[in-house]
Amino acid sequence: MRTRDWARERCQTGYLVGNTEQTTNRVTISVSALTAELRRVIRKGLPVDIDAAGDVLLHLRNVVARAIHPDDAYGRLDSLNETLTQLVGELDDAVLGDASRIIFGLAESSRGTTLTVRRERCADLLGYDVDHFRQHVEVRILGLVGEALYRDLIRYRSRLSRPVTAYETSRPSPQLLKEDITAEEELVCRIWQRLYEVRAERIAFHRSDDEEVRRVHQVAEEHAALLLNEVAAEYVETYGKQYISDGRLDYTIQGLEKLVVWRVGKDREPSTATPGATGQDG
Repeated sequence: MRTRDWARERCQTGYLVGNTEQTTNRVTISVSALTAELRRVIRKGLPVDIDAAGDVLLHLRNVVARAIHPDDAYGRLDSLNETLTQLVGELDDAVLGDASRIIFGLAESSRGTTLTVRRERCADLLGYDVDHFRQHVEVRILGLVGEALYRDLIRYRSRLSRPVTAYETSRPSPQLLKEDITAEEELVCRIWQRLYEVRAERIAFHRSDDEEVRRVHQVAEEHAALLLNEVAAEYVETYGKQYISDGRLDYTIQGLEKLVVWRVGKDREPSTATPGATGQDG
C-alpha cells in the first residue's frame, strides 16, 4: 500500500475521493459536495488562491494526477486552476455557458472584479434581476460546473501499484475487464495500435526487395508515426499523465521509443517523422 505524507488522513483512507490510496478506486464525493466547494471559488474567481481552494478540491484525484508536483500544495493549486479553467471554458450550455465564464472570472474584463460586479453582468446578460440570478441561476451554474468536475474526476482511477522509474522490457497479455471499458483505456490502446503499426511498416520496409513497395511502406510508417504523435499528445493533454499502463506494467511515454526497432543495422536512417510520443517532456 502506498500513501503520500502530504495527504490528509481522511484522503488516505478514501473517505472522500480515494485519490492517494492505491488500493481503492472508490469515488464517494458527490456532485452537491463539489458544488458547495465551488461556492468558495467564485468569491474571487479564477485563478483561485490557496485559501479559497480549500482542502477538498486540492486533493481530488484528477487534480493530483495533473499536478507536476503533486506533493506540493501550490503544485496542486496550479493543477486545480488549470482543470477548472478548462471545464468552465468548455461548458457548452447554450443559456448558461457565457454566464458561467463571467461568474468564474474567465470572461473578458471579468477577471479581478468583485463577485457583486460579476453577478450584475450575468443578470444583465440573461435578463434577470440580480437577486433572482443569485438565488436561482447561480445555483444552476455551480451545479453544471460541479457535475463537469465530477465527470472529470471519475475518469481517473488509480493505476499504479509502484513508482514508474523506467520503461518495462516485457509485457503480459492483460485481461479485458468491465472496468477497462473507458475512454482512457481506449486511448491507451490507440497508442499501442499506432506504435506497432509504425513497427510493422518498418519491418515490411526491410523485408521487401522492391523499391516501389519499400517506398509505400516508408510513407505508411511516417503516417503512422504522425498519428502516434497525435494520440500520445491527446493522452497527455487529456489525462495529465506521462505514463501508460498495460496490464500490471507501466510505461513512460518517452520509453515507448525503446519498444520499437527504429533501425536495422545502418542501412537506413530513422524516419524524419519520429513519433511525438517519445518527445514529451517527461
